[in-house]
Amino acid sequence: MIKEGGLSTTAKLEFLDEAFEEYNIKNSGFDGLLDIFFEICQTKEEWEYLVKKLDEYLSDWRKEQVMKIQREYLHNDEAYLQKRMQTLNYGMDYWDLVEYYIEKRDRVKALETAEMGILKGEGWVTKLFEFLWEYYSKKGDTANLERLVQTALSRNTEQKNMLDRLFEYYRLKGDYEHAKAALLKSFEFTRDTYYEEYKKLKGFLKVPDWKSIEPEIFNKIKKKTFTII
Repeated sequence: MIKEGGLSTTAKLEFLDEAFEEYNIKNSGFDGLLDIFFEICQTKEEWEYLVKKLDEYLSDWRKEQVMKIQREYLHNDEAYLQKRMQTLNYGMDYWDLVEYYIEKRDRVKALETAEMGILKGEGWVTKLFEFLWEYYSKKGDTANLERLVQTALSRNTEQKNMLDRLFEYYRLKGDYEHAKAALLKSFEFTRDTYYEEYKKLKGFLKVPDWKSIEPEIFNKIKKKTFTII
C-alpha cells in the first residue's frame, strides 16, 4: 500500500512517527526504512516532517540525510548551506558542497571549496584533487598544477594520482626533463603494479637515461617485492 502511493499525508506522517519511535529504541534496521521514507514523501509538508524526525537525534548520518533532502527535494538552498557549512570535516563533505556550487554554476566558490577541501578534508579527497587538476590543466597553469602535487605529497594522499597526471601533462607538452622527474617520483609510490611501471619507464626514458637508471629501478622493485612477501 505504501509503494502504491495510496496513503494520505496524515497516514504517512503517522507511519513516520511509528517508524522513528521503533528505530530510536532499537537503533537498527534503519537503512531499509529510509528507502521507504524517500519513496513515500512527495509533498513539501511530508519532506519537512521527515526532516523534523531526522533532526530529533543528532548523528552525522542523519545530518547527511537532512542535507540531501534540503538540497534535492525541498530545494531549500539556505537550509542546506547553513547545515553543510557546519559539517565540513571529510573530503566527501567538501565534494558535496563543490557539486552544489557546480550545479549553481558558481565556479569561483566551487574552486574555493575544493581548495579548502584538499587542505582540510579528512579521508577521501580524490575528486577534489581531480576537479582542481582538470581546471588548472585546461588553463595550462603549470604553477598551480605543481602546487597540487606538492599538497598531495605534504598531506600524504593522492601522491601517485597527481604525479601520474603531472607526468602526462609534461609529456604532452613535450617537456622531457620535467616529465621524467614526475615519472621517477611517481614510481616511488607504486603499489603492486611494478611490472607495468617498469615498462612505462623503459618506454618513455631515453636510452642513455634508461641504461643509467634501470639497475636502481630493478633493485627497488626487488626490495619492494620481497618486502611484501
